[in-house]
Amino acid sequence: MYGYLGELQFETTDRRLQAPENIERTVTGRWETYYPNDGSRPRRIFRGADTGGFSFDMHLHQSYNDKKISDILDTITQWVNTGYAQDLVIGTKVFGYNKWIIKKATLKYTGITADGDIYYAVVTLDLEEY
Repeated sequence: MYGYLGELQFETTDRRLQAPENIERTVTGRWETYYPNDGSRPRRIFRGADTGGFSFDMHLHQSYNDKKISDILDTITQWVNTGYAQDLVIGTKVFGYNKWIIKKATLKYTGITADGDIYYAVVTLDLEEY
């Protein structure tokens, strides 16, 4: 294992392949515009750091997972719907100053059997610091 988001582990082994890709971290500041009364140009005033963002894609294939893909996707959906905050760790580094919530999850069902079981999915997660 080389990282995790809550109970969703990132790892690559002979039996498991759950590795994130297209990893992006967003750091922003909060700015306010001040309009002076003397007719001069507006000025920007820094008001502090804003919450950070993190996004990545994860490929989930049934042949590399002990759990059913649909169960993993249901768990992710539940985290989004309940605002469940959790740590994001990659390697030994904890990212961010706080826990993370999944602001948006895009679930792409790439492979479905004739019985309707999902055997391959691509999940795009957009996280925001809590």
